[in-house]
Amino acid sequence: MDFSELVTVDVKQLMKGNKQVLLFHADKAYLLSITRRGKLILTRAEPSSRVTFPSF
Repeated sequence: MDFSELVTVDVKQLMKGNKQVLLFHADKAYLLSITRRGKLILTRAEPSSRVTFPSF
């Protein structure tokens, strides 16, 4: 794979100072988190009564 052809995303810009962000893909929500040790974790986010997922 030639990495020079891939879109580059800076995680700092994506997170905007937050420790967690919601990502949406194929009508599913995912939670991207940064741990205390600086590692990234991506987990499936389950809808709750407090969070409304936008429709794209």
